[in-house]
Amino acid sequence: MTILRGIMTCAALLAASAAPGPATATTAAVKIGERSPDFELTLIDGSKVRSADLRGQVVVLNF
Repeated sequence: MTILRGIMTCAALLAASAAPGPATATTAAVKIGERSPDFELTLIDGSKVRSADLRGQVVVLNF
């Protein structure tokens, strides 16, 4: 009986840990043709670049 209880406990813990968590994070998608949200990046040399400085230019962001 104690072996069965141990197996059932392990199975319940495994099932609970496999369940997905709540999806609370929301992201705002930018559609083609829309302006990007304002942002500011710090470059390696310490200077800053703002999205407003890049208006009208083609920009590729590499993450």
